[in-house]
Amino acid sequence: METSKSDLFAEGLKRSIEQPIDAVKNIAQDPVGSIKKVPAPVDHVTWTEAVAGFASRDDLGTQPKTLLHTGTFSKIASSGFTGAGWKLTPFGAR
Repeated sequence: METSKSDLFAEGLKRSIEQPIDAVKNIAQDPVGSIKKVPAPVDHVTWTEAVAGFASRDDLGTQPKTLLHTGTFSKIASSGFTGAGWKLTPFGAR
């Protein structure tokens, strides 16, 4: 049975929510200062229980934390992330 692209994406998103620390370990630019940059290859983010859980994790360092994203955020998701100490930065922005 062939796996669809949407199933692969869903599985990747699930893993990134359940195990984002692996990605953070690879791209932390300043572990001493606990500044983290987390990649988020997404189209659109809505505020769900799983997303809120990720945004409020305390094992991802202290503020400021940066979420490098490729998509858009609902107003509630944007407020939730910034309220949890995240800076939302479009991928490629300077």
